[in-house]
Amino acid sequence: MAANQAKFVPLRIFIDKEKNSVIFAEAGCEFVDILFSFMTIPLGTITRLVSNASHSQPLKIGSLSTLYEGVSNLDEKHFSTTTCKSMLLQPRNSLAAHCRKLKLNIDETEPTKYFGCEGTCRLISVFRNTSCRCGKLMNHEKYPSSSVGSVVVNEGEAFVKESATFIISDSLDVMSNTPGAIIMVLSNLGIQDMNAVEERTVNIDMKKILELLKCSLVSKATLTDVILRNNQLLNLENLEQHYAFQTSINSYWNKNIKALVRKSSRQLLFAQADEGFIDFLFSFLTIPLGGVLHLLDGRSTLGSIDNLYKSIRDLDSNRCIVSWEVKSMLLNPPVAFKFKCNNQILPILEEEHPELYNECGNVRSFLSIIDPKSRGFAKGPSMYMVTDDLTVTSYSSLSVMSFLNRLNIPFCDAEEMDLCIGIKEGMSILKASLTSKSALSNGLNLKDKKPT
Repeated sequence: MAANQAKFVPLRIFIDKEKNSVIFAEAGCEFVDILFSFMTIPLGTITRLVSNASHSQPLKIGSLSTLYEGVSNLDEKHFSTTTCKSMLLQPRNSLAAHCRKLKLNIDETEPTKYFGCEGTCRLISVFRNTSCRCGKLMNHEKYPSSSVGSVVVNEGEAFVKESATFIISDSLDVMSNTPGAIIMVLSNLGIQDMNAVEERTVNIDMKKILELLKCSLVSKATLTDVILRNNQLLNLENLEQHYAFQTSINSYWNKNIKALVRKSSRQLLFAQADEGFIDFLFSFLTIPLGGVLHLLDGRSTLGSIDNLYKSIRDLDSNRCIVSWEVKSMLLNPPVAFKFKCNNQILPILEEEHPELYNECGNVRSFLSIIDPKSRGFAKGPSMYMVTDDLTVTSYSSLSVMSFLNRLNIPFCDAEEMDLCIGIKEGMSILKASLTSKSALSNGLNLKDKKPT
């Protein structure tokens, strides 16, 4: 825990005594900053945090959990560089400077450090032990100067204004604290008798923040489930889903994959794909939650998280949020610097970085920042095997036969399909990966496709 962090944040809640449910909470900037910080956390970090069973019931997120586990189990020889695996398992938060101002921060991304080799190369890396072009390891910490300086972070304020207060519904609708907002929440719940309402102040600690993150992904009554019911139901499988995604974005990027499909059920068993498609899947882990919601136009259908995203969009930038720039970053946070693949299909942003240089007297020697992943995460040219739940392994004839034998699938019930993955299909796979353990089948809507 950072030195400036507290042990808990107080939260005033109003409870329907008869139903034992939270009507709404009243909160200041400290709690709302924490909620809004969820948008900045990369999916890989969220997957790791919510699957940790050391404190509470673990949560599996659709196919993201198996994608993450597959990366963890994949041998380092299948990655472009030795740094790639750790980049995917512990992706950096591009808004970490803002998050370090939180009273409770579950994603403690370390400040960016710079490393160079022991020679005189004008190359620098944001990861230790990256290979320099001279062949030496870049493991010596450097302290370069910047021509632009760091991104300005408002002193003492993370995302919302320090003086602002808010009303938060059970389903994480965050509103400015006005009489109209309170009346609207009470009216929507049909509450007329204030004698049936109990006021209570609770302390929200780090464990509860993690529970809030979990429940926000699965529950429409997040505050009630975390504070009053101890988070009893954590299940993504019961949610009704519509995975097909329509987009007006044009892109010339497409990837062809070969899929083995079960004839009887039209379920995709696995796909054979090259490193380009694997990079596309791996990149899911690096995208902040807010960036995903931006791509999906705020329609992930995950628990209460869409309401939280819409609240940021609707709140007044002048009165509630620190600045218009901060609001924009929350609604579409970029992936961290050097985490975007060169051939990325999805229209995502990457964190900007100032020019760096060494200074000796009046002479400036500008430094080049080396890409720690080369062009992408997966080593190529190579072929990989991707199962329906996005588990990635190396491809071989033996792995195919072993897979079919393990599932006891007769060869006569399997057929090959050639599939073209463009941005529309890519978006649908991303959306399906959030809730479905059959991300490829559901994302590609294979039941409506016929073999070629």
